[in-house]
Amino acid sequence: MYLADTLSRAFLNTQERSVTEAETESINMIDFLPISKATQRNMQEATDKDPSLKTVKDYIVQGWPEHKHFIPYYLHPYYSMREELSVQDGIVFKGQQCVIPESMRNEIRKKLHSAHTGIQSTIRRARDSVYWPGMAKDLSDMIKLCTVCNKYQTMPQKEPLISHNTPERPWEKIGCDLFTVDSKDYLCTVDYYSDIFEVDHLSHKKDSQTVIKMLKKHFSNHGIPNQLFSDNGPPFNSTEFSEFSDKYQFDHTTSSPRYPQSNGKVESAVKIAKNLIKKTSESKGDFYLNLLNWRNTPTEGLNSSPAQRLYSRRTKTLIPTVNSLLKPKVPNNVKSNKQKAKAKQAKYYNRGVKELRKLNKGETVRVKINIDDRQSTWEKAQVQEQSISDLTKLEQRMVVNIGGIAGT
Repeated sequence: MYLADTLSRAFLNTQERSVTEAETESINMIDFLPISKATQRNMQEATDKDPSLKTVKDYIVQGWPEHKHFIPYYLHPYYSMREELSVQDGIVFKGQQCVIPESMRNEIRKKLHSAHTGIQSTIRRARDSVYWPGMAKDLSDMIKLCTVCNKYQTMPQKEPLISHNTPERPWEKIGCDLFTVDSKDYLCTVDYYSDIFEVDHLSHKKDSQTVIKMLKKHFSNHGIPNQLFSDNGPPFNSTEFSEFSDKYQFDHTTSSPRYPQSNGKVESAVKIAKNLIKKTSESKGDFYLNLLNWRNTPTEGLNSSPAQRLYSRRTKTLIPTVNSLLKPKVPNNVKSNKQKAKAKQAKYYNRGVKELRKLNKGETVRVKINIDDRQSTWEKAQVQEQSISDLTKLEQRMVVNIGGIAGT
């Protein structure tokens, strides 16, 4: 009581604030948002014109009602997170996530899906830096209707799952393989720890000298691995490659080129790389920008992106991201999380064949005519009738097994 009474009478004679106080007040999330002034101005103007966000800003400044039934129904999603919301220079933030005005959501959706990653990958990428109510459903609905993604859907693998040992650090164990897209040859090199892969276009030759030169370039950036895993076909079975592994002192482990599943990590990376190249070509996009977006997409079950696991930081993309999220930070428990993810993957993968749902007459589907041809794409067709032999007759007068059909 006496202390409070003393303080009420011993007030400061000056109203000036210290430099520290002024600096503290000037700290603003928008100052750490690495976007152009034009984009910032567009976000501010779009937020001002957005009826929902305009009302949300008023509630943030003036205070929220005690119960959510006192606010419009369409603002209910914001009420549950009201403690996380802030307004800075006219832009609404949910924690460190930018709240995107409705008029800009279509543009952001396109940027998030520019690499044509899957539904869950795109959603994880979005949740890393932006927010709007119903964002996950919006992205899911958009991707389900994506012509490019539907055309290049992948076939599920049915071989028994055998996992490689998880390395202790980035670039300790790598794998590489050659692949071809549209008559162009590429080298794919993948890190077993971070899952990041490098893609090199082999413009002239795909002999041992060319491949070795590409690998030396990657070794100069990331260091020499302890182990390199590849198939035993050319050029990896050459004398030059054996001499290269001896000189650079890494173990070269090989598998049969006729059983690529034994090098599942590389096969997975090649599959992603091929899809990125094809989808980029189909959508007339930027391959390296799409690869950058993929590398910054958090991996399911690991709580980090490939870029974070290799570089210990997110790398800047075109998606608005505050500077605090771009600062270096080593992700924790990567090995244990990867082991848990592998165990979970094996558990579900080894459950066996899953029965496919029945298709209805008139239903639109996508069909891969030759399921043994990995280069073939999914083409649109329509179910005409269901026969007792579990074969489906299609509008295009072709008969395929239901196992070769995927929904649009």
